[in-house]
Amino acid sequence: MSNRQRGVVLTDRGQQRLATAIAAAQDDEKDGKRFTQAELAHKTGLSIKTVKKIRSRVQPTDGSSLRSFFTAFELELESADFGLPDRSEPEVPTTETDIQPFPAAAKIDWGEKPDTALFFGRTEELETLSHWVMAEQCRVVTLLGMGGIGKTSLAAKLADQIYGQFDYVIWRSLREAPPLDEILVRLIQFLSDQQETEINLPTRLGERLIRLLHYLREQRCLLVLDNLESILQAESTGQFRDGYEGYGELIHRIGEADHQSCLLLTSRECPRELAPMAGDRLPVRLWSVTGIDPAAGREILQTKGLDLDEANPQSQELIDRYSGNPQALHLVATAIQREFLGDVDDFLEEEGAAVEDVHTLLDQHLTRLAPLERSILFWLAINREPVGLDELMEDLLPPVTKREVRSALRGLSDRYLIETVGKQFTLQNVIMEFVTDRFVEQVGQELGTFHFDLFHTHALIKATAKDYIRETQVRLILKPITTYFNELDDKVFRSLEAIRENSTLLNGYAPGSILNLLCQRQVKVDCIDFSGLTLRQVYLRNKKLDAINLKDVLFVKPCLTQTFGNINAIAFNGNGELLAVGDSNSEIQLWKTKDSQHFATLQGHTNWILSVAFSHNNDFLASASRDKSVRLWNVQGKYSCDILAEYDNWVGSVDISPDNRYLICASLGSKKIELWDIQKRCRIYEFSGHAREVRSLAFSPCGYMFASGGGDDTVRVWDIQQKQCIYTFSGHTQRVNSVTFSPNGYFLASGANDNTVRIWDIWKERCLYVFEDHTDSLYSVAFSPDSNLVASGGWDKKIRVWSIQEGRCQYIFTGHTKVISAIAFSPDQKRLASGSTDNTVRIWDLNQRQCVNTFSGYTNRVLSVVFSPDGNYLFSGSEDGITRMWDVQQRKCCHEFSGQVGWIRTVTISSDGKFLASGSSDGSVRIWNVQQKKCCYRDESSTGQIFQVAFSPDNKTIAIGDHDEIKLWNFENNQYNYLLDRSRQRNSIWLLVFSPCGNFFVGSGSGHEIHIWNVKERRNTHIPTMHVSGIDSVNFSPCGRFIATGGRDSMVRLWDTHSYQCLHVLAGHGDRVWSVTFSPCGRFLASGSEDMTIRLWDILKLTCVQTLRDHSNWVRSLAFQPEGQTLASSSNDGKIRLWDISTWSCSAILQVPRPYEGTDISRVRGLTEAQRASMIALGAVDRSSESSAADEFGSSTLS
Repeated sequence: MSNRQRGVVLTDRGQQRLATAIAAAQDDEKDGKRFTQAELAHKTGLSIKTVKKIRSRVQPTDGSSLRSFFTAFELELESADFGLPDRSEPEVPTTETDIQPFPAAAKIDWGEKPDTALFFGRTEELETLSHWVMAEQCRVVTLLGMGGIGKTSLAAKLADQIYGQFDYVIWRSLREAPPLDEILVRLIQFLSDQQETEINLPTRLGERLIRLLHYLREQRCLLVLDNLESILQAESTGQFRDGYEGYGELIHRIGEADHQSCLLLTSRECPRELAPMAGDRLPVRLWSVTGIDPAAGREILQTKGLDLDEANPQSQELIDRYSGNPQALHLVATAIQREFLGDVDDFLEEEGAAVEDVHTLLDQHLTRLAPLERSILFWLAINREPVGLDELMEDLLPPVTKREVRSALRGLSDRYLIETVGKQFTLQNVIMEFVTDRFVEQVGQELGTFHFDLFHTHALIKATAKDYIRETQVRLILKPITTYFNELDDKVFRSLEAIRENSTLLNGYAPGSILNLLCQRQVKVDCIDFSGLTLRQVYLRNKKLDAINLKDVLFVKPCLTQTFGNINAIAFNGNGELLAVGDSNSEIQLWKTKDSQHFATLQGHTNWILSVAFSHNNDFLASASRDKSVRLWNVQGKYSCDILAEYDNWVGSVDISPDNRYLICASLGSKKIELWDIQKRCRIYEFSGHAREVRSLAFSPCGYMFASGGGDDTVRVWDIQQKQCIYTFSGHTQRVNSVTFSPNGYFLASGANDNTVRIWDIWKERCLYVFEDHTDSLYSVAFSPDSNLVASGGWDKKIRVWSIQEGRCQYIFTGHTKVISAIAFSPDQKRLASGSTDNTVRIWDLNQRQCVNTFSGYTNRVLSVVFSPDGNYLFSGSEDGITRMWDVQQRKCCHEFSGQVGWIRTVTISSDGKFLASGSSDGSVRIWNVQQKKCCYRDESSTGQIFQVAFSPDNKTIAIGDHDEIKLWNFENNQYNYLLDRSRQRNSIWLLVFSPCGNFFVGSGSGHEIHIWNVKERRNTHIPTMHVSGIDSVNFSPCGRFIATGGRDSMVRLWDTHSYQCLHVLAGHGDRVWSVTFSPCGRFLASGSEDMTIRLWDILKLTCVQTLRDHSNWVRSLAFQPEGQTLASSSNDGKIRLWDISTWSCSAILQVPRPYEGTDISRVRGLTEAQRASMIALGAVDRSSESSAADEFGSSTLS
């Protein structure tokens, strides 16, 4: 049987003729820009597959296809242009012992692999490398060399030649420094034919590497990782950047383990882990890529139209001068054609001495550029990713016409300094690196001389850029430039002085860049005068500006901290132009999605927003709130609102019908669903059927049905016309928190507390899929507009995106640090928005599969307070992760205990005042020496958030309560005694308090019981409390005779510790009670509630003697001063209030400085009203009205 393969391939001569013709056509038709594969297919009349086959010269094709390709470029196909495939080429082993089975069809993912159609020379290198990989079966081959020398092209050409000998081939670029976890998941998914996903992979690095090696042994795989230098440190040769050390372990494992695959690397430097493993006779090899040979260099010059043969000494001089660097030769040849009209002698004479490296060459190009071309080059380096013409126009200063920008871009393209991606522009790697270095260097020099050019016309970062782009800008531009700010104060003031002295600099980028530099240095930015200046692209999210002067400032594209808190609801409008977010601050925030600008805040609700829904004509918005109301908002101008309905309990869900006629809503205290006529503002019907509260509602796309999810674990579908339930779906084992219809109307998705997402086929009345990969309760599910994807999120802090067609998780988004409470797809399906109780809204790009924008809210809720035993100091724990020590007499913060990264939920002090304990949502407990102001003990053994810590009366033991367990910790001996394990307990217990004598220990939490432990006898007594819901607070009276509890049912109950009987129920609060505490004398009991009030109860008379109402948000914690005349209260409004018990009045307010505390924003321009209001809410002051009044008074006086 014949093994001859039919068809022909291009010879070297044919390849050269075709490449020259293509280059000429590109110059004529596309101003030098490359043809895409699709354009070549259209021009030749061939398929893209055939075009690729002809240009690769690897797979044979028929002669008629070759003739069509040549004819399209006005060439006549000659016999010397093609021949039979040469099966003796080096990529195929030549000895019988070397021959490997040839896979029928390799599975290939080329990723970012470049085209090699214009690859020249390096025949011997390819032969050697091919022999290493195929014959000697090297496990790791690394190509090393300087930027632009051709490492990536060589690796791509090698892959083109040998890919047929592998079962799997995958190419990945490390240019954007992807985390190792992401790379490993992608590799294993690909090699396992998508059978393994991130969900079922082990979480530890070592175990994931073992899985990868398993596939490398089972099948022949070629893995290519390009641009390894992107994850190496700039300052230490060969060392991986922080967080990327795992790549070293990956390379080490692949190099040492026995397998049949090959890892091909390209890098500008050799990782330290690799060098000791490499050797000429070892399975790990290093290859130094040097310049190309003269013949290949001449081919490059000839493709640019420079007719230089072997006898011409000019070609050899050019090649020698640029060390055979292919990138440099491309640039030089273009310059000779464009600037010297093809005269090589003129170029050589003017250039003078030989250029030693590519950077010197690029420096010469930079000096030859027109000012606008040079400016665009720097802007492309700042932007880091392809940008369009309009965005460049917005960036450039001074403003220029579109025609001028097009001309400059054409000039840069002609010099091969930029690349075109569709209708966008960017830089090649080597040029990007060079231009960035030069930009940093020049700006640094300007800061030294205070003569600003680039610093005036270019931003150091773009505040409005995608998150990962801005982080790269900070790392490569902003952070290096901060090193030039050695004498910070002097540099800042002199720079601002230089700007004010030159009026042309007032409106440039320099003032905003100075502010960004100050924030990057994390210095205290206070009392600095930016008044009257323009602040462009300032990134002030989560930055503190203490009392700086921004009066008369013009903001241009700023990013500011917002005032929103926990995100509970999120929705796009019908055209995707607006994003609405409902938060725990009782507000609805509106963003424009195009520029991510916050432009409106809807105020009217008085408690958490739990649900929002846009009308389908985009005219109005419906909202449901914990304030027990449903409101309709006009979002087409004045943002006015009407109260549609009011209830006796929270309203948890709302939705609007597709025809905008009807609204459905459900109160969490009711089992009923109400249908409203929006136009008539009247209730039409009540639907009943759920056995417990209704948690979620959603209209079907047709509008005559809606779905509901309930606390009875069911999903129900209702017919509006028949006014009855038509389907009941059972299967969930815990309450259903979210339901949504697919836009095509075929499916229904539900998410529940049983950690599952279920997909229901409505018309077949059955469950289609059960997705069980989440590890905790689900809060939100959403369908994509094409009905093919479902996104889900909840308590495990991960967003999973599921494929309906494949019935599995496609990818996972991570980044939120707390519960994900809301998810929504944009109508164009390019983005996914998510909201979380971590006070952020994140926008995810579904194509790039990463977060592109984060909206951060600021709330510094004070969650816990406690007085020192002498009453001179007050300690508080806040959301910002800092425990503060306040001087009660001086009314100021005198020390901050920092180190924990989560919310400080609880603080307590030992009875002798020596030790302070703080418990954090990051799972850590720290014990601080109060006098020495330092941490002396720490516990990080908890797996969940710390809700409560309590010292025993002898100060030797501390009780710790988290979501999963209660333990007693003898911190001096570091010994633990576990009192409760949640695996054996249905409800969580996290509220802890010791009795005054220390013999008893009380705990409570999400259940309805009090647990009393006898510490000595280790006995546990359960007392049913009769609280309707869980218990949020518990405390002993000073004598130990009574226990007070505060519940989610808004009641306070008093208990006898001897009989365990409830003595009295204190009613009066309107919402859950977060804190109860007895006065030192035991006569009074104080309770703080979600209704924003504090109530003082006389225990003897069992009556409320006073209600304190000054807080503007939930009251979270209460503490009496030891002498009993002062009560401290902390609140979600960020304030600590000290109350004089004798007068029932607030005697002092303690507040941590907010981000913009004291910053003057009088007469600022460029902010939306919502942004201005947010800055004021975060401490900024606007004295515009005072100035106007003063001006008016002055004018009248003069009159």
